[in-house]
Amino acid sequence: MGIIGYERQIIYLRIAMEISKHSNDPSSKFGAIIINPETGAIISSGHNGFPPGIIENERMLNRAIKYEYVVHAETRAIINAHQNLAGKIMFINGLPCCRCAVNIIEAGIKTVVILTPSADYLSRWADSVQHTRDVFKEAGVKLTKINL
Repeated sequence: MGIIGYERQIIYLRIAMEISKHSNDPSSKFGAIIINPETGAIISSGHNGFPPGIIENERMLNRAIKYEYVVHAETRAIINAHQNLAGKIMFINGLPCCRCAVNIIEAGIKTVVILTPSADYLSRWADSVQHTRDVFKEAGVKLTKINL
């Protein structure tokens, strides 16, 4: 991972956790950052929430509507980057869903570092978790889990 050692990885995960606090989602707060592994510079960040201009009112409390409107942290970080992300590293305070995993692959990111998901999360989202692992493996994306 270039100059990114274990202690720096923890710092980046903590930054992703801080960014997740921008989310207005009452049940799930996720943050993601993308860094340049050669310099350690943060390129982009994102948190989960509705797109700009869409009011996060009672729709955020209705899961069916929320799931249709929300932009996930990983996808928002990719969109916010405005540059080629091939070879960059993404840090996320959770395991990406399969849709975000596909977006990560499409962006050319080859390394993803996450906080180790809870057993409850792994159970609740078992199908998506398995699909994420499958597509990352097939596309050659390295997934690293870290406990804090």
